[in-house]
Amino acid sequence: MYKILSVLWLMLAIGPVHAAPSAMQLPTGLWEGIQPDDSSYQLLEINSKPPHRLISLRIADGFRHAFSYTFDDTHVACTDTECAISLVDPRRPDAQQRLIIAARLQGSLNVMQMHVSASGQAKMATSYSMDRQGSQSTVKRFLQQHQTRLKALTPANSNDISGFWLGIVTINNKPELLQLEFSTTGQSTLTYYPNGMQITNQTQFSPNQIEAKNGSLFIKTSHPTFASKLIVHNSNNNLLSGYLYSVHKTQVLQAGSFVLYRIGQ
Repeated sequence: MYKILSVLWLMLAIGPVHAAPSAMQLPTGLWEGIQPDDSSYQLLEINSKPPHRLISLRIADGFRHAFSYTFDDTHVACTDTECAISLVDPRRPDAQQRLIIAARLQGSLNVMQMHVSASGQAKMATSYSMDRQGSQSTVKRFLQQHQTRLKALTPANSNDISGFWLGIVTINNKPELLQLEFSTTGQSTLTYYPNGMQITNQTQFSPNQIEAKNGSLFIKTSHPTFASKLIVHNSNNNLLSGYLYSVHKTQVLQAGSFVLYRIGQ
């Protein structure tokens, strides 16, 4: 009896053998997303071998200014659910940052970005998502498409909202890039750049499709399912805000809000 009980106790003590969870690894490739709090486009480049890079580009000035952080594997610490990246720029000791990255189910990343003081205390934090970009970044593609136009931009008439606008549209709680070429005399074009893709969605409208009412512009565009209707508020001729949506058989489609900054002034 003693031997039987001993064997049973031993089997219970050992129990099933489970493999220890392995630490998460940063997924290689190019990742991109928008940090809405400061209206910046974030590019995270994870290579098979270091160095790696985080590049932050300002949307409000047409990507003219960027900050780049280079790091290697010694700056990365991972658990089984997330990775923390410590970013230190010796030229700007007050601009230290920390990224907490966790994988999402749909092939994207959740990112919490914290600004950290020299003593290691977090001063402020924001969160956003990043999508894998299998080809060139959306920023590079945008600049290649509009390089000539951006170089030719001149200071705009402060009493006219015609011009080149760039900003953020938020659809289904996801911020993405939106560009507007607005004309009060000819055709205007609205272009949407989804994160992590090599496509755009575009629609146009003419002056006769614009109705001014109570300080806002109500616009009908040419696209049947993307942004067929716009409501635009002109805050100060350097900032536009509003809403876009489409209606199909009484069903509202792709409703979103946007903020656009005048580029070139």
